[in-house]
Amino acid sequence: MRIVPWCFANVYPVLDLKVPATPLLPNPGVGISMTACIAGIAAQSVVFTARRCKTNRRRLAASKLRPLIGASAISGEAQRESSLIPKKYLLLETDLGNVAMLLRPDSAPLTVEHVCRLVDEGLYNGCYFYRSDFVLQWGLWLPNETEVKNPYPDIAANETDSGTFLSNRPGTVAIAHGIGVNGNSDIFINLQDNDYLDTMSLGFCVFAELDAKSRRVVKDLAEAVVNGLKPVIWQASIESQLQKKEKLLEAPVYWCFLHLFPLAVSMQRSYDSFCSQWEDFKSVLVVKPKDENG
Repeated sequence: MRIVPWCFANVYPVLDLKVPATPLLPNPGVGISMTACIAGIAAQSVVFTARRCKTNRRRLAASKLRPLIGASAISGEAQRESSLIPKKYLLLETDLGNVAMLLRPDSAPLTVEHVCRLVDEGLYNGCYFYRSDFVLQWGLWLPNETEVKNPYPDIAANETDSGTFLSNRPGTVAIAHGIGVNGNSDIFINLQDNDYLDTMSLGFCVFAELDAKSRRVVKDLAEAVVNGLKPVIWQASIESQLQKKEKLLEAPVYWCFLHLFPLAVSMQRSYDSFCSQWEDFKSVLVVKPKDENG
């Protein structure tokens, strides 16, 4: 039974913004009977109060920015640490071209390790993409609807909120699962903004991001599935760097072949029919050579 994400409504929190009130400055009243000295003292007091309020506002702003500066420093250190981790890609060689996905162990280390284990065992080789709507999904299913035996149990934990949070935005790659389980071998690429999947059914964990050069191939694969075709993953591998590999058939040529296939079948049938009729009339059309006696 195929495992696909379920769709429910999502409730978004409302953020209340508070605008600080403008500080009130004292308004000294100047009477007719006040002397010039008292008026000067009052004016100096107004200037002093205004400067004090300005200083207090600066101190308040600095106190609010201090935690943000600390947080940005921490996030900068986390980014530097993540940059030291060597990049790895999940590479799928398909009928319509290569699909490269950058693995994110900083977001879901257990999920990345589990997917790499399945890929290294060659379980995805020969499987096909079977779903295309708001996601492009594949798993351990062969084109003849036979399921590949998976010797590994489900992922130990749902890592939606455990590491660096990645939302189910277009181009992200996540694990599909049913209600109450963490998922195993079914994977999907988000074709649109599916951020409601972040919280639905305990969240669908994003563990990779689609490479920008693979978006065109993913679009062609999604259209092929919608048209009733079964694009095959000929080989899945984990690569440390992306290299251009030569193919027997390039994607545009193969895509044209898919569209022209019905016409090719019709032409082949016409040719077979002609050959069968040709055998019947062959004896009539062949001219026998004359003998020596004429």
